[in-house]
Amino acid sequence: MRGSGAGNQVVQTMLTLIAGLLAVLAVRTSTSRMLEKGGLLSALGGTEGII
Repeated sequence: MRGSGAGNQVVQTMLTLIAGLLAVLAVRTSTSRMLEKGGLLSALGGTEGII
């Protein structure tokens, strides 16, 4: 039981890391798209501290 519990924890941690990486990639993609449109400064005005 302990082994399977630890395995589940590892899988859950990896899934969390993958989800985090996908979120970062999504933010970077949308940010680069806004850069192309020229609206980066206004977009980053309220979110710069979060990113």
